[in-house]
Amino acid sequence: MMQTVLRGRTENVIVAARVEMRIEELLDAIASSSVVVTANARLSRSLLAEYERRMLTAGHTAWRTPAVLPLTAWLLDRYAEAALFAPTPLPRVLAAEQEEQVWAAIIRQDGDVLLRADATARRTRASWKLLREWRLDLADRRFEDNENSAAFQGWARRFRAHCRQQEQVSESDLPALLEPLIGARACTLPQRLLLVGFYEQPPALEGLVAVLGEAGCAAQWIELAGVGGQARRLRADDSLHEMALAAAWARRLLEDDPQARIGVVVPDLDGCRATLETILRKTLAPGTLFCGAPRGRQPWNLSLGRPLSDEPVVASAFGLLALMQAPADTAALGVLLTSPHWALPR
Repeated sequence: MMQTVLRGRTENVIVAARVEMRIEELLDAIASSSVVVTANARLSRSLLAEYERRMLTAGHTAWRTPAVLPLTAWLLDRYAEAALFAPTPLPRVLAAEQEEQVWAAIIRQDGDVLLRADATARRTRASWKLLREWRLDLADRRFEDNENSAAFQGWARRFRAHCRQQEQVSESDLPALLEPLIGARACTLPQRLLLVGFYEQPPALEGLVAVLGEAGCAAQWIELAGVGGQARRLRADDSLHEMALAAAWARRLLEDDPQARIGVVVPDLDGCRATLETILRKTLAPGTLFCGAPRGRQPWNLSLGRPLSDEPVVASAFGLLALMQAPADTAALGVLLTSPHWALPR
């Protein structure tokens, strides 16, 4: 299932200007009780770490935890507060894992054995998120242009019907749901809200920001000021060569300045994570490749977390639980029989 985005007509929303801010200015705003909402959890952790370093350097031993959190977490907090005081119950928000299971169940109804329902469900959920962010019309005839988008349209209609019947919503529905709640003052809002790390401003968020402004919350899109540099372009033979060049470049920078912080943007990190880690290990920590050598602390950090189900002991537990559903998958059974993480009782 391919991600499909159809750019259709959207509501007229005034796009707020971006404000450039240095990291020191942003930390000052955090210290003055401004709420910072980030595009992802990694940026939230990074800003919190910077703030903690500043407080420790200033000699503080304790301080109030600043309000720096990812967008979804902030939206969930506001929705939960509104639900406490709503005159009638609000729909329940599906967690990401729950939503994927709903998508997977809908996909399995088609009975297409060629589809991997779980993997397809993750991609379909991402497509639904894009559709909600850009406020596209699910009835748009352009969804019928190819087989993939037509399949998504059918699944999305069933997903929407399921949510209405079960009084559930997805996390991607939160901006639209919160607009009338914020307009009705159903939840508390900060005096100043700074949105950091958003490279795009989709209509759903723009609409929410407009409503926040009408409710008296000064919301601003913040663009962190960067350091000037010079762009260069290198030609690589293939993706492996490209990753090797990036790792070698990072090593040269670290040799010049061991305290340097280097960022490498990797498209489809999920698909090439294992290969990239091997190349980074060979280039940046070759001593850890020897048999029996302690891994120690890696000089890099990948922003994409590893699923818990990828851990061998957890995978074995899931494999044993899967035996309760007949028929057992032959390939999965073979893997389970060779696993050292389980044993029959004596």
